[in-house]
Amino acid sequence: MKIGIIGATGKAGQEIVKEAQSRGHEVTAIVRDAQKVTDSSLAVLEKDVFHLQAEDIKGFDVIVNAFGAPAGKEHLHVEAGKKADRYFKKRHLRLV
Repeated sequence: MKIGIIGATGKAGQEIVKEAQSRGHEVTAIVRDAQKVTDSSLAVLEKDVFHLQAEDIKGFDVIVNAFGAPAGKEHLHVEAGKKADRYFKKRHLRLV
């Protein structure tokens, strides 16, 4: 299965990456800063979650949203989720 993980360099995202890879999935880190990805075997899509377009997620079977908002900006979780949901429904993707 081809899995894209938004926020793959965060605490939860890193654990999700490890688990998905251990199960043999093809994993892509979707991150704002590709330099924070320490696993050289991991495919990377460098893009802010708020700038993702439908064509960016083409080809994935599942997208995992592990986006972390900074303290005081928790509303960004909701905004990111709504934006992602719109794109994923159009592509018939599962959003986790």
